[in-house]
Amino acid sequence: EDGIREYKVTGVQTCALPILESEKQFRPDTVNPLNTGDPLPVRMKDLNDSVEEYLNEMIFFHETFKKNPGKTTAHPSFGYLNYEDWISMQYKHLLHHAKQFGLVSAE
Repeated sequence: EDGIREYKVTGVQTCALPILESEKQFRPDTVNPLNTGDPLPVRMKDLNDSVEEYLNEMIFFHETFKKNPGKTTAHPSFGYLNYEDWISMQYKHLLHHAKQFGLVSAE
């Protein structure tokens, strides 16, 4: 076990994957099909702890795929993704939230 979480893959991944391979960004009204509407409980006591955990997870992510170049892991909506797919998805996901919170222009 490499520590990368495996998720149950849903039936929506076949129509979602093309967006990862395109220049298109997530629409402003994109809804996560797994979101129940209820916020998850807060896990971190402050922003610094959250940033530190995120950075540690990103280091782990890159090291895992560097050691296993052909590896794919399950995303619950997009299906099995390789390293490049995960990078594309994370970029689009973070940009979506940066626009949502007004950190970058929505244009």
